[in-house]
Amino acid sequence: MIRVCFLTAIFLTIGFQSIAYAGNQPKSEIAALQKADLLLKQGKFDQAKTIYQKVLANNPKSSSAHSGYGWALYVTGQREKAIAEQQMAIALNYRNAHAHHHLGSIYYATGEIDQAVKEFNIAISIDPKMKCNCGVLEARLKNARTNEVQPTH
Repeated sequence: MIRVCFLTAIFLTIGFQSIAYAGNQPKSEIAALQKADLLLKQGKFDQAKTIYQKVLANNPKSSSAHSGYGWALYVTGQREKAIAEQQMAIALNYRNAHAHHHLGSIYYATGEIDQAVKEFNIAISIDPKMKCNCGVLEARLKNARTNEVQPTH
């Protein structure tokens, strides 16, 4: 239940990630990424993955496409591939705040709290105005840390 609520919150807050990275992309690529982002938001994950794959076939260096594709992989249960796609997006464009946010979300959902905090902090440092309801996430992260099992002596 928590994972479903968390994923819903992420969908409602990420918006259209491609728009922020439209600088050097052809208009057709931007349109395709916006369409894929919309399909993702609508829960049409397989359709979104297909579009992201087409963009990547034409432009394997598209950080936005790797990030979107990675998120689509994650929500369809392909965690390891999703992490690899987010890491590729970050390698291609370290300033892709959405890739850091997505990677942090994956880490958070799988209980890797320290890595999640690191990625969320990077995302916020890149884009302080990012719509990510980070106060709620920070509260959840603090709660997760206080509920960790403490070693016994």
